[in-house]
Amino acid sequence: MWPLNTIYVHEQLGKSLSAAGMVLMLNSGASVAGNLVGGLLFDKIGGFKSMMIGIVATMAVLVGLVFFHGWPHYVIFLTIIGMGSGIVFPIAAAYAGVIWPEGGFVNSTAMAGRTIGPVLGGLIADYAGMKPLFAVLVFFSVLSLVTTFFYDWNLPKKQNKEKQTVIVE
Repeated sequence: MWPLNTIYVHEQLGKSLSAAGMVLMLNSGASVAGNLVGGLLFDKIGGFKSMMIGIVATMAVLVGLVFFHGWPHYVIFLTIIGMGSGIVFPIAAAYAGVIWPEGGFVNSTAMAGRTIGPVLGGLIADYAGMKPLFAVLVFFSVLSLVTTFFYDWNLPKKQNKEKQTVIVE
């Protein structure tokens, strides 16, 4: 993701590489903040609702990017995407541990997606442009939202008998 963003900010938006680095720093910092917010939300309202908040926030901003992907919109939206995805990632990792406690397959699949995604994104950006790329990202966000919404109902609900708290909500 970062090389594509750097190229986009520098070549398409006409900003310096330093400006591109600042944009990525804002995205990364917002992601770290999102991790903390996601943890707080998880503790207060549970994993499912927290994940839905992160996915919906990210998806809404991606819809905005389809129509407004110039400067400074891109910077603002990419920062919000960092926050939204930051909320989702730690909760997704917790879900992966519940779904497949031995690890392996779920983590390998996630890593494969993180590897293949930027390659396909670069190809789409080269051959179709950024607007279709953002539309594809919206599609995958909707797919993530629907998958999370329907799959969550099948997760086991484990309870700690001492504290009577739900581990996965």
